[in-house]
Amino acid sequence: GLLGKSDCAIVAHPTRLVRVAEPEETEMGDANEAEIRKEAEELDAGWQKNFPAGTQAPLGGQTLTLQQIHQLCQAVVDKSTAKAAAQAAVKAATADYDAAVALFRLLRTQTKDYLHAIWPKGDPRLAQFGLPEKQRAVPTAATKAAAVEKRAATREAVGPTGKKERAAKAAAALAGAAKAGSGSTGSGK
Repeated sequence: GLLGKSDCAIVAHPTRLVRVAEPEETEMGDANEAEIRKEAEELDAGWQKNFPAGTQAPLGGQTLTLQQIHQLCQAVVDKSTAKAAAQAAVKAATADYDAAVALFRLLRTQTKDYLHAIWPKGDPRLAQFGLPEKQRAVPTAATKAAAVEKRAATREAVGPTGKKERAAKAAAALAGAAKAGSGSTGSGK
């Protein structure tokens, strides 16, 4: 393979050069991208400046022409440029989408408020706007039984809470506060 690596090779294809490599070898992080591009430009410039057209160089067990070397280096530059343009396009499209979604949410909220103001709750026309009324869940026998048990436990813990019981508790609380207040002189002596 190129540069002595047996797991990668440059293969002549009728319309382009094809590099066959293991996937992890071809992946580069963004931190190296500018450096790799610069290296490709410099390598290409060095070959073009120092060797005449038609030169064939034995590299990694293969013979590459000066044109093939240029195409390989230029492919890195072109793909880097295309990647940067695609990333910028994605960033711009994402910003446009986010702005459109924000406006849509505002429109949806205002539409919902308007329609609820002009039509009664449960009007079937609301469903045509994607605003069906939320249906109350019908309680099952199990949920009803659980609610009865919960109410009974609350009554047991809190005690009766009718008018007379609340008045009696309030009176007892006031009497207890008055008794506690009359026991101290407040002088501290």
